[in-house]
Amino acid sequence: MVYDWERTRAELGEDGPKIEKIRIATLQSLAVSYMPHLVKSLFPDGRAPNVQVTADNFAGCIEAIISGGADAMICYSHKDIQTGDHVLDEVSSTLGSDRLIPVSCVQQGRAKFSLKDPSIPFLKYSNMSFLGRVTKLMLDKSESDLALVPVYEDSIAAALKSAALEGLGIAWLPEGLVKHELEWGLLANISGGEADFEVPISVTVYRGRRPQTRSFERFWAALNL
Repeated sequence: MVYDWERTRAELGEDGPKIEKIRIATLQSLAVSYMPHLVKSLFPDGRAPNVQVTADNFAGCIEAIISGGADAMICYSHKDIQTGDHVLDEVSSTLGSDRLIPVSCVQQGRAKFSLKDPSIPFLKYSNMSFLGRVTKLMLDKSESDLALVPVYEDSIAAALKSAALEGLGIAWLPEGLVKHELEWGLLANISGGEADFEVPISVTVYRGRRPQTRSFERFWAALNL
């Protein structure tokens, strides 16, 4: 109901004319680190259509696309984690790749925490969040017995990033989300190059089932899908 009302408001201006918008539901971390770059890369001449991005958790994104509150959903996916394909249209495609990496804040030129520490303060995702499930799968498969002690929990990657920057502990974050912080020396990748601690994930777009506007079809065509 909420998304249907938002769609009605989006389509009507003050005087009633229909305004074509491309409504994208996406995760908070992708709204920050991925969507602006995607739109710019698709329309380098600056003539991008009217793109309306709604940031939500994974369940909220699925609700938006099923209810018709979004034309497309852009989220992370992982080959071993169910991402709701059974309730979405079959039209989906991989846009790019990323990886979850363990990060620590940097103090006096070095990482504050290490995966070899006898006690590691752990900034964890909520158990039912998508990235939380991916992280748990990685830790369950790992042969290393990490001494992780949960000290902070949130379902949003950007929130865990802030906690990591404050020095509260380590977190597994999408590399794309912390790219600048790694370059600036504010965060450090503490995986030690061990593949077991770095999890490949994909960025996937799902198209809604309902008929789309010409603006959306232009956007979809620009994705070369």
